[in-house]
Amino acid sequence: MDAVAREIFYASLLADYTKHPRTLVLSSHLIEEVESLLDSVIFMDNGRVVESGDADDVRSRHSDGGELAHLTDVLMKMALSSNTAAACRILQKGRDHE
Repeated sequence: MDAVAREIFYASLLADYTKHPRTLVLSSHLIEEVESLLDSVIFMDNGRVVESGDADDVRSRHSDGGELAHLTDVLMKMALSSNTAAACRILQKGRDHE
């Protein structure tokens, strides 16, 4: 979808969600575009959950100081962390699709 179509889609999705609350699963490689839509997040790699929880809690766990990290920052920290090579593969897969 182009940028205008995505904005219309997200606005329609949120309007419908507001009228009819339910669980929606949204999968995207464009984290910056969907971050404001999310209550909960799950980062997966090869079918394995590598981070999950309330979006603000996940952002808070990966924040340094006063400003809350963006979910892209969370993914970058995971990629740079020696604790999870999975995040590196997630980043590489995203770059392969650019």
